[in-house]
Amino acid sequence: MDIKRALDLCKFLNEMADVDPLAMYRLMQHRTLCSEGMWEALTERRVSSSDCGPLVGMLGILNGWLAQGDEGCSIWVTYDHGAARVLRFEVHVDQDGANAWAAGDVTEAPQNTQG
Repeated sequence: MDIKRALDLCKFLNEMADVDPLAMYRLMQHRTLCSEGMWEALTERRVSSSDCGPLVGMLGILNGWLAQGDEGCSIWVTYDHGAARVLRFEVHVDQDGANAWAAGDVTEAPQNTQG
């Protein structure tokens, strides 16, 4: 995946979170049952499974798409769970095993993230 495309997607998600942080929070928190085929296709981007079967969320789908490249990037989200809102989406890049943040002014890992 081209890192510029990942940053563009992240910018769009942040714009949507600015417009409606509660809706984005709900979308990012929601999980649904999926087929074993989808579960396997998402590899390490999978989130969880339940007694009923594998679960996937929107962020898992987006990160599954990003994982198709060889740049090792994913989108992480920072939440304010108390206010039920998304604070920020960021692109996380794995560079030779060292984590780096590729979202402009971010210099350290955010708190309460999920990637």
